Amino acid sequence: MVELQQSEILTNKKRSITVELSDEDSLRIFEKCTMAGFSVSALVQQFIQDLVDSNNSYDSTKIELAERWFQRCETEKIRSLSFMQYLYELGDVDYFLRVMAVKERWQKELQDYYAEREEYDEEDISFLNENIRGCDGTLKCYVSDYLEVNPSADMEKEIHALKDWNNQREKFLQGISEPEECEREGEALEESHVHRQTKIRR
Repeated sequence: MVELQQSEILTNKKRSITVELSDEDSLRIFEKCTMAGFSVSALVQQFIQDLVDSNNSYDSTKIELAERWFQRCETEKIRSLSFMQYLYELGDVDYFLRVMAVKERWQKELQDYYAEREEYDEEDISFLNENIRGCDGTLKCYVSDYLEVNPSADMEKEIHALKDWNNQREKFLQGISEPEECEREGEALEESHVHRQTKIRR
């Protein structure tokens, strides 16, 4: 437990969070925190740590109250899950994004293959198309299952929103993952998703 806390502390860094408040609300929260003896930033930091049950949070009562407040906020609004939220609840949002990125790489490789040659090898073309279809099949399974519960969803907008969310997340967590580590993850997925039977001749 202590080692886990120490490893989390090592990743502590300042994060940028934008909050829209009126002048009156800004003054009220500033005065409230001043009277309590801590800053507004410390208030937000502690609440987040309690809400996510951080290893840096020590008060089980505050953790429980924060979770109850959050659950009440969720139940007070009627919402249908976005595709991003659907994938997130499944625990597959990162996997879906990586498969989508692998498919785009295969498509670019096929495009480059046609652009670089006057004559085409059917075996190479078949190999590339097979890999693209493999990725596409995986992505379509998720989309199909999502549309069963959200039949009116606009998937073009949902995918666009998913990519936007991922960009925002990467900016928010900037510096958490080393570029080389992310690249190795993508390569590992590519190898596990598609078994290379042959190499394309250049």
